[in-house]
Amino acid sequence: MATPLPPDAVDIVRAEARKEGIFAGLTSGLASAVIGQRLFGFKRNTTLFCGIMSGVLSGILFTQAFRDTALAQLRAEEARQRAQLDDNSSGMMSENSSI
Repeated sequence: MATPLPPDAVDIVRAEARKEGIFAGLTSGLASAVIGQRLFGFKRNTTLFCGIMSGVLSGILFTQAFRDTALAQLRAEEARQRAQLDDNSSGMMSENSSI
């Protein structure tokens, strides 16, 4: 069974993912509004609606993706450190038993 991650590390991951998701949502909303207005010829209200909706939706999805990726990296790093610690402690045990 996996040990839970430290709460402060999870909080940091969530805050970073939220910041990156907000930035991704803003840029996506701006890009979709510009594309909608220039390429599709949307009027003002339709352009605003398009920009806001795509910005919010992509911001949510990017935030989830960034959070899940960062938590997976955190778990992998913790497992690597735990395995390294286990290898070091088992190596010390075999040295002590040979003495």
